[in-house]
Amino acid sequence: MIEIKNLSKTYKSRKSIDTNAINNISLKLDNKGLVFIVGKSGSGKSTLLNLIGGLDNPDKGSIFVDNKDICKFSDKELDSYRNSYVGFVFQEFNLLEEFNVFENIDLSLKLQGIDKNDEVNNVLKEVDLKDLGNRNINELSGGQKQRVSIARALIKKPKLLLCDEPTGNLDRKSSEGIFNLLKSISKNELVLVVSHDIESALKYADRIIKIEDGKVIEDKRKERKIESNNKLELTKTKLPFKYIYKMAYSYLMDKPFRLVLTVLLTMLAISFMSFAFNTYIFDETSLLVKTVKDNDFYNLKIEHRFIETDGSGNREERVLPFNDEDTTYLESIFESTSNKSYDLVENGKILSFEFGEVTEEYKENEALNSLPSSFSFIELNDKRLINKLIGNYPINDNEIVIHKFFADIMIKFGIKDINDELYFPKDYDEIVSSNREIKLGKHGLIIKGIVDEDNHLYKRAMYSGEFWNDNLKTFFKENYYKNSSIIYVDKSFIDNIELGNDLDISLLNLEYSGIKNNYIKLLDSEINYISMNSIESKIDNISLNEVIISMDTLKIYDYNYRINLDSYLKKHSSLSYKQILINYTKEYLKNNSLDDLKIKLIKDDREDDLKIVGVSLDDYNYISSNYLNEFSNSKKHVNSIYYYANDSKILKNVFNELEVMYSKKYFYPGNKYIISFSNSTKVSGIIYLYSFIKRFLFALSLMFICFAFLLILNFISNTITNVKKQIGILRSIGTSNKDVIKIFGCEALIISIISSIFGIIVWLVESKVLNNYFFGDEFFILNGVVTKPIVALLSLLFNIIISLIITIVLINKINKVKPIDVILDR
Repeated sequence: MIEIKNLSKTYKSRKSIDTNAINNISLKLDNKGLVFIVGKSGSGKSTLLNLIGGLDNPDKGSIFVDNKDICKFSDKELDSYRNSYVGFVFQEFNLLEEFNVFENIDLSLKLQGIDKNDEVNNVLKEVDLKDLGNRNINELSGGQKQRVSIARALIKKPKLLLCDEPTGNLDRKSSEGIFNLLKSISKNELVLVVSHDIESALKYADRIIKIEDGKVIEDKRKERKIESNNKLELTKTKLPFKYIYKMAYSYLMDKPFRLVLTVLLTMLAISFMSFAFNTYIFDETSLLVKTVKDNDFYNLKIEHRFIETDGSGNREERVLPFNDEDTTYLESIFESTSNKSYDLVENGKILSFEFGEVTEEYKENEALNSLPSSFSFIELNDKRLINKLIGNYPINDNEIVIHKFFADIMIKFGIKDINDELYFPKDYDEIVSSNREIKLGKHGLIIKGIVDEDNHLYKRAMYSGEFWNDNLKTFFKENYYKNSSIIYVDKSFIDNIELGNDLDISLLNLEYSGIKNNYIKLLDSEINYISMNSIESKIDNISLNEVIISMDTLKIYDYNYRINLDSYLKKHSSLSYKQILINYTKEYLKNNSLDDLKIKLIKDDREDDLKIVGVSLDDYNYISSNYLNEFSNSKKHVNSIYYYANDSKILKNVFNELEVMYSKKYFYPGNKYIISFSNSTKVSGIIYLYSFIKRFLFALSLMFICFAFLLILNFISNTITNVKKQIGILRSIGTSNKDVIKIFGCEALIISIISSIFGIIVWLVESKVLNNYFFGDEFFILNGVVTKPIVALLSLLFNIIISLIITIVLINKINKVKPIDVILDR
């Protein structure tokens, strides 16, 4: 039984006067019978029906249904109430056109968790719609649609059937059929009909309640029979996934052009966002390891350097020698044997091989006009340094292994053997099998093997005389040419080679402002000179950081000295030229300091700053004789150590512990182990590029996130607006807020997954294009964009989460509105 106590409902208006739709109504309704609620339009009869059905809430009063006040129900309880107790029949039918007749009816049954097709067929017979279950809603007449609406209400066996103007859109014949059906139903259930049709009310009603201005003004019964109360039992509502997916898909496809446009734009946003994410979380170690692995660049060179900067930002870098502690530390990181690389110095000169001269034919040849020089001798302890070999490894102290370009130069231009004769081998096989001793200083060495590296990229350049691509030229210099200066030897070679200690003075140069002078002697005996205080005397010894320069050198290096010399010569022309120079120099030193002349002593890659302590009276510049020992002590100098590393875990540890040549951290002050490999400078350049653009990526990511957010928001918001009435219908038949969210959440999920998948595909294609055509034009594998699976996952999850959040926010906003207001778009 339903009991209404002091029920009131007022509709507030911003522009006009508030409307009292229901004004302090109290009623009791039996559990069965056909009750008509009649009155003029606007009298409040539909409002009363909506309040009883839980589609709207009163301002005051109570509605007791089987002794439970539904006005105090939560939203979930109201959903269950509409699902299990109430059936609605609307004037506008309010059917879901995305479903056929059978599915519209079956939906009410499924919401109660019942799956019985027979019951649907039975109710179709009951409402005279047999064999119309597969019809689409838009194929039905008005009367048939209303019967579907009644069947949808009846299928769940409600105790209360609410009908709002059920025949308002039907002709007389159809109306009679509907009222006869409702009369039949009312024998077992309470049927409330809102109607302005007094004639039908008098004909069919068991009770007529007349309302005017929100008040009951008349209540007529044919018979009064109040039945005993029943217990109100609520069934929890649950919408099956089949219906969730079908409705979501239907709403998606309602506007296909907008759907495609949204997916495309979101896809592009996701692709750029993925690129930004990937760049933002760029890990230089991953790029280094991948490049090494992709190209088999497993020979890693380690140098020991000290870098310092002063307060002005000036940077100084010094190469440090390796000691046993360094070697032990490096071997523990690489988990591999050390292969020390030596510079060999004999008589102050770096040992080198002597090739034949480049002929005129090849002087313009970019691949063959530069001969190998500055050789490093690697003590081959780990044979893995040589991947593939023509010939044999060195096992004696006079045996070596060379690289192919070294052999190419031998074949083209010849090389001097131990007898100072040019030797022209015809091919690689002859080089390794002839046992011909080639000349290294005064030593004779036999080439036992040639590193069999791939040189097909350079063959065309060797024959044509030029590189067809600047990147190929760089790759040639970084690999083929540079490697030609690497010689592999047995440890016995380093141990047993005897090097002379005489200093070749011709290898030294004095330099000031780029001007070099090699008129140098060691001060090992007494010479005449002019001291800095203008006294002519003799000297036989100076320190390592001092120099005595000639008057000709002073004339070259010192502009002020030179500019007044001519006028002095004219004034003293009676004297000899040398005496004039001596006198002029004495006078000049009395009035001028030479401290600003910063002279350097240059030998190979070594520079020493020297202080001028006097001017010699002959044609030579003098440095300390101690330089003989200074240069001779470096005859076996370890310039670097090579390690072989091909294990990803070891490589990762190596690149985390050591600094890569020209990487960002390489320039930081400190004592460093510097690592390099073939083309490592290119990789370092990319690493620096990433560190530079990272600062812009956060803003860029936010921009794409906002763009994707707005696109999804716009689509879902428009969809909800377009199907707002359907939401109200679903709510009216008992669908819960949660299930409504699931429908649109499924829609959002479909959009986000599709756009994310295609966006990720576009991102991968973009990355591949960049790797192939931007980074990849380097003649070695350089995947500058290292795509990480975590980025795809993050992009997908982000898109899904954002879509679901938008959906929940928007649907919750709709769900807060009463179902009848959603249906009527109020």
